[in-house]
Amino acid sequence: MIVGVIVGWTLVLGALAALATYQFDALGAIWASIHANSLVGFGAVVEKSISPALWTEVLVPLLSQPAWLVLGAPGAALAALFHWLRRRA
Repeated sequence: MIVGVIVGWTLVLGALAALATYQFDALGAIWASIHANSLVGFGAVVEKSISPALWTEVLVPLLSQPAWLVLGAPGAALAALFHWLRRRA
Protein backbone atom coordinates (compact mmCIF):
# COMPACT_ATOMS: atom_id res chain seq x y z
CA MET A 1 0.00 0.00 0.00
CA ILE A 2 2.83 2.39 0.78
CA VAL A 3 4.22 1.82 -2.72
CA GLY A 4 0.95 3.09 -4.22
CA VAL A 5 1.11 6.24 -2.11
CA ILE A 6 4.74 6.83 -3.09
CA VAL A 7 4.00 6.32 -6.80
CA GLY A 8 0.99 8.63 -6.58
CA TRP A 9 2.91 11.40 -4.87
CA THR A 10 5.84 10.98 -7.27
CA LEU A 11 3.47 11.52 -10.19
CA VAL A 12 1.95 14.55 -8.46
CA LEU A 13 5.41 16.01 -7.87
CA GLY A 14 6.29 15.39 -11.51
CA ALA A 15 3.10 17.21 -12.53
CA LEU A 16 3.95 20.13 -10.26
CA ALA A 17 7.45 20.30 -11.72
CA ALA A 18 6.00 20.36 -15.25
CA LEU A 19 3.48 23.02 -14.21
CA ALA A 20 6.12 25.15 -12.47
CA THR A 21 7.92 25.80 -15.75
CA TYR A 22 4.89 27.78 -17.02
CA GLN A 23 5.32 25.95 -20.29
CA PHE A 24 2.47 23.64 -20.96
CA ASP A 25 4.52 21.28 -23.08
CA ALA A 26 3.07 18.01 -24.25
CA LEU A 27 4.31 14.88 -22.53
CA GLY A 28 5.55 13.50 -25.85
CA ALA A 29 7.55 16.66 -26.55
CA ILE A 30 9.23 16.49 -23.16
CA TRP A 31 9.97 12.79 -23.63
CA ALA A 32 11.41 13.46 -27.09
CA SER A 33 13.63 16.23 -25.76
CA ILE A 34 14.97 13.94 -23.02
CA HIS A 35 15.50 10.79 -25.10
CA ALA A 36 13.86 10.68 -28.54
CA ASN A 37 15.11 7.20 -29.39
CA SER A 38 13.26 5.63 -26.46
CA LEU A 39 10.02 7.31 -27.55
CA VAL A 40 10.39 5.95 -31.08
CA GLY A 41 11.34 2.52 -29.73
CA PHE A 42 8.39 2.47 -27.36
CA GLY A 43 6.06 3.32 -30.23
CA ALA A 44 7.52 0.53 -32.35
CA VAL A 45 7.18 -2.02 -29.55
CA VAL A 46 3.56 -1.07 -28.88
CA GLU A 47 2.67 -1.18 -32.58
CA LYS A 48 4.35 -4.54 -33.21
CA SER A 49 3.73 -6.37 -29.94
CA ILE A 50 0.37 -5.09 -28.77
CA SER A 51 -1.69 -3.16 -31.32
CA PRO A 52 -1.13 -0.40 -33.87
CA ALA A 53 -4.52 1.01 -32.90
CA LEU A 54 -3.41 1.36 -29.27
CA TRP A 55 -0.49 3.52 -30.38
CA THR A 56 -2.36 5.71 -32.88
CA GLU A 57 -5.72 6.04 -31.14
CA VAL A 58 -4.79 6.05 -27.44
CA LEU A 59 -1.13 6.74 -26.76
CA VAL A 60 -0.41 9.41 -29.39
CA PRO A 61 -3.35 11.58 -28.21
CA LEU A 62 -2.26 10.97 -24.60
CA LEU A 63 1.31 12.03 -25.41
CA SER A 64 0.00 15.22 -27.02
CA GLN A 65 -1.65 16.35 -23.75
CA PRO A 66 0.13 18.67 -21.29
CA ALA A 67 2.58 16.78 -19.08
CA TRP A 68 1.16 18.20 -15.85
CA LEU A 69 -2.28 16.83 -16.73
CA VAL A 70 -1.09 13.37 -17.79
CA LEU A 71 1.03 12.99 -14.66
CA GLY A 72 -1.19 14.86 -12.21
CA ALA A 73 -4.53 13.16 -12.77
CA PRO A 74 -3.41 9.56 -12.16
CA GLY A 75 -0.99 10.71 -9.47
CA ALA A 76 -3.69 12.47 -7.49
CA ALA A 77 -6.05 9.52 -7.95
CA LEU A 78 -3.44 7.00 -6.77
CA ALA A 79 -2.38 9.11 -3.80
CA ALA A 80 -5.99 9.65 -2.72
CA LEU A 81 -6.99 6.02 -3.24
CA PHE A 82 -4.09 4.52 -1.32
CA HIS A 83 -4.35 7.15 1.41
CA TRP A 84 -8.02 6.23 1.80
CA LEU A 85 -7.23 2.49 1.81
CA ARG A 86 -4.48 3.00 4.36
CA ARG A 87 -6.82 4.87 6.71
CA ARG A 88 -9.42 2.09 6.44
CA ALA A 89 -6.93 -0.64 7.36
